[in-house]
Amino acid sequence: MKLSAWEARALDRLAAALLPSPRPGVPGAGAIDLRPFWRELRHLPRAARLGVRAAIWLLTFGPLLLIGRFTTFGRLDPAAQERLLARVATHRIYLVRQLLQLLKTVVCFGYFRDPAVRRSFELDRQVVAPER
Repeated sequence: MKLSAWEARALDRLAAALLPSPRPGVPGAGAIDLRPFWRELRHLPRAARLGVRAAIWLLTFGPLLLIGRFTTFGRLDPAAQERLLARVATHRIYLVRQLLQLLKTVVCFGYFRDPAVRRSFELDRQVVAPER
């Protein structure tokens, strides 16, 4: 699956809402370039690719489908985006909840590949086992 330019932009907006900056000095997903990672999604198994695409569309048009607002996710203010994500996370239909979980997982994989993020969480430092 190759994401269309529109889907990649929508995924950027969703990633920014899903992973804001956790603390000062640590970039949020909206502050880093995830496009190289989005291109690698074509290597996912077919079912996962379809799930990612379905999640992008569901959340992008979620305001219309889930809260009755004639707009897209990217046009909502941050508080409304958060409310929509909370509504999806607690939706009565299991598949809807799992599409959000799949998207969160994919975004996290891309986010933690970024060198600035890895440095800020000290993920690349050498761990030395204590001598016994």
